[in-house]
Amino acid sequence: MTAIYYHIKTLVVLFVLTVNYTAINGQSSQEFKKYKLLYPKANAVTLHSNSDIKIFLKNDEIQIIENLSVETLYLNATAKYNSERSISYSSFYEIDKLKASSFIFDGKKYREKKVDEFKNSDEFTSSFHDDVKNISFVYPNLSTGAKSTLSYETKIKNPRFLKSIFLSQGRPIAQKKVTFHVDNNIKLDFKKFNLDSIDVKFSETKNKSEAIYTWEINQVPEFEYNESIMSFRSQIPHVIPIIRNYKIKDDEINLLNNVQGLYNWYYDLIKNINSEESYTNLKPLVDSLTQNKTTELEKVKSIYYWVQQNIKYIAFEDGLGGFVPRNANDVYAKKYGDCKDNSSILDVMLDLANIKGYITWVGTRELPYKYSEVPTPIVDNHMILTYIGTDSTFYFLDATGRYLDIDRPSSFIQGKETLIAIDSANFLIKKVPIVEVSKNIEIDSCFITIKENKLVGKATHIYNGYPKTIIFSDLEGEIKTEAIKSFYKQELEKGNNNFLIDSIHEINKYEYEKPFIVNYSFSIPNYIKKVGNNIYINMNLSKDLSYTKPENTHKGRVEYKYKASHTNYYELEIPQEYEVKYLPENISISNSIFDSSIEYRKKGKIIIYKHTLKLKNIALKSSEIDFFKNEITKIEKQYKEVIVLSKK
Repeated sequence: MTAIYYHIKTLVVLFVLTVNYTAINGQSSQEFKKYKLLYPKANAVTLHSNSDIKIFLKNDEIQIIENLSVETLYLNATAKYNSERSISYSSFYEIDKLKASSFIFDGKKYREKKVDEFKNSDEFTSSFHDDVKNISFVYPNLSTGAKSTLSYETKIKNPRFLKSIFLSQGRPIAQKKVTFHVDNNIKLDFKKFNLDSIDVKFSETKNKSEAIYTWEINQVPEFEYNESIMSFRSQIPHVIPIIRNYKIKDDEINLLNNVQGLYNWYYDLIKNINSEESYTNLKPLVDSLTQNKTTELEKVKSIYYWVQQNIKYIAFEDGLGGFVPRNANDVYAKKYGDCKDNSSILDVMLDLANIKGYITWVGTRELPYKYSEVPTPIVDNHMILTYIGTDSTFYFLDATGRYLDIDRPSSFIQGKETLIAIDSANFLIKKVPIVEVSKNIEIDSCFITIKENKLVGKATHIYNGYPKTIIFSDLEGEIKTEAIKSFYKQELEKGNNNFLIDSIHEINKYEYEKPFIVNYSFSIPNYIKKVGNNIYINMNLSKDLSYTKPENTHKGRVEYKYKASHTNYYELEIPQEYEVKYLPENISISNSIFDSSIEYRKKGKIIIYKHTLKLKNIALKSSEIDFFKNEITKIEKQYKEVIVLSKK
């Protein structure tokens, strides 16, 4: 009877689902049915995206106007969450001729409902200020099977800010076409990235007045973003258009023909900052900071660390203000600024100490470009100051960082090229070093005893390098004692979630150039297992290597914030009436990606356990990922091993 009941119930459910599906499809357009079948997991599909960009000369200046139109079809109930939209513009981009509509299918045809209200507002957050404004609106009555259209004109006011052409997105694209109409006196170039994964059609034609370039794609599936990579630009297919130069009569003007063209524009923006200024407030401060410092490097450290601690980072982007540092006096008076402002005050303070600093542009790891291949403002998004030591060592000083020792650049610019301003005509391109694994250390050491059915331990955790800067950043937000204890419970947890912190003592908290040390005591109730005369204990209390293992969804490339070294060193006291019956075998693995080992040994009445990990790269190629995962699996098998103590 039970089997018959469930059989009947299943048939009823299937019947209801079939009726509902038929009803929905009966009210749906053929277009909806087609794309629901093509992309069953997608929330929406871009039916058409057409961009027409005209680049021409007017009054001896480059003019750029883009007309964009997009049509979107919604494939499920998430349509209503896409109703609210906004378009951004700024002093670099002017929006005009904005139109938007919903199209609702009534069973026979689509009926248009125009958006009749557009609201302008500033884009603002508590830590970021810019001149970007939003035009927001709401598509009416979006639902499953509905469509929306959007069209507007953009005037790009600076020819250096041509937008990238992204040939994939977070939803499938049925058709996309981008066309450039370019005056024959303007040389336009294209840099292509990651186009191997899609079928792209490109065409080029010329007539007497202009060149026409067309990029077109059809039926491109949804772009699957790999979250283990810091930059979506290193994954997504895209093209960067670059205006190299243009002619006015017989004169050829270099715009972004090479790095020199970009540098000339950058330098022109900064050449007049902090010129002929009086620094009556800064000079005494610099004198006090450098007093009794015997070497130039010691003076630089003192000034650099002061700026890190006392000038709060708040991002400002206001037209060209997004590229021009503010006056050092203003930054000192306000005690806050963005990356350019921090570099400005640091530059002046070093100069007041008779030390030369160099304004430096750099792109974070979010921007996977080199200056030689993309000499446009899209190549970088950050400003720092470079100090060249008396021994010719380059120090990349990011004063927006917190608790960064002078020999450690910000982790997010490791391995990236910098553009260092020497003078009005000369610059250097220098790569930021990747900090060696030996400088980014975590060591957790414990002395552990068994009390009844729990482990009780006294421990020391040492942080140095990037792990130290990260935990200092986290701790700055934790003020109350209970909040700190809760933080450390999560940070230092070992064994299982029964782990309890009993006491905490911090040493060198917020100190530069010293390891941060946390002495703590802990207990782990119900961790050990007693069976008859035997005690079973898994000494793999912290499985650090597993946290570095790429997920199955990580395809193509994996990135880490920094090279890392972890050591877990535990001493377990053997209870008086027990002896060691079994110790797991040791294991050691070494390759070009990582070194790791687990070692056990007995010393008197102590069992010593040591687990080491050295992650030797900050990025893995696709060809290395499977090998890395397989090697980690070998260590993970050892994580299941237990020691056995037996009663004498």
